[in-house]
Amino acid sequence: MRVQKTLIGSGLLLCGFMMSLPSVSFAASGCSNVSLNGTYNAQVENASFINVLNTIRAGATNSGTTTMPPPTTGGFGDNPNSLGGQIPGLGRYYFDGNGNIIGQALTPSGTTMNASVGTYAVNYDCTGTLRLNSGQTYNAVVANAGTRVLFMQTDSAGAGIVGSMDRSSNSCGSAMGSSQSYGFSMAGAQRVGVNGAAAGTTNDQLVSFNPYATLGSVTLNPDGSFSLRGWTFSNGSVQNVSSTGTYTLGFDCSLKFNFGSTAAAATPFTLRGILVDQEEGVLSVQPDNNSTATSRASVQ
Repeated sequence: MRVQKTLIGSGLLLCGFMMSLPSVSFAASGCSNVSLNGTYNAQVENASFINVLNTIRAGATNSGTTTMPPPTTGGFGDNPNSLGGQIPGLGRYYFDGNGNIIGQALTPSGTTMNASVGTYAVNYDCTGTLRLNSGQTYNAVVANAGTRVLFMQTDSAGAGIVGSMDRSSNSCGSAMGSSQSYGFSMAGAQRVGVNGAAAGTTNDQLVSFNPYATLGSVTLNPDGSFSLRGWTFSNGSVQNVSSTGTYTLGFDCSLKFNFGSTAAAATPFTLRGILVDQEEGVLSVQPDNNSTATSRASVQ
């Protein structure tokens, strides 16, 4: 009888121990090239940070004056072969489900046409590789049943750059059906040349960086006008931003903002974007010709 009690107690203890164990999570599986099928908007997320580190590293490894390395561009952002045109930090591409990345190319006659600009391969465990014909290579992870792709650049020219792609509408209308407001925030580093040389030129021998951030909302109206309000942090101070202008929404879902001469004076940056859908988009802000920060814009 004593043995039976001991066995029962041990069984209850084991049962309780097993119940206290955390549930086991299994890696995603069942992916293939077919998982990536449709139009995707790409957003490079840390190019500004990588540029800062590359410049600091160049200064630390060279004696005397330091030539500022050029900003990291190309790849999925700032690519002339993007379906949405060349936009700093952003891009737009079609994945055909068979391993081909489709963008656009310039023909000898000066027109553009769809063309294969790279290839991709997705493994069963939802990891993958991406390769552009221009030489950039990436490791990738497919998420949310193929609606999102996370990528990291692996080639020596841009290793460490990370970003994401979101499946989006294949096309957009020429204007918004009703007024829509989007909130956004982004931060990065603004390149500043010293010793009298202009930032970004080959003669710029010493470089410093200033923190840069912006927060605000932009309202797109059906008549093609927009209004923007918010704040920017630049050169050590916060300044109010309030601007109006016109925008164009391309068939390729690219957004181009024209602040106009009056509004531009009150807006210390340029703004470009791509709509993912009516609820979300991605934006690119350039406080100068060499600094770019990207952000996700969400409907208000």
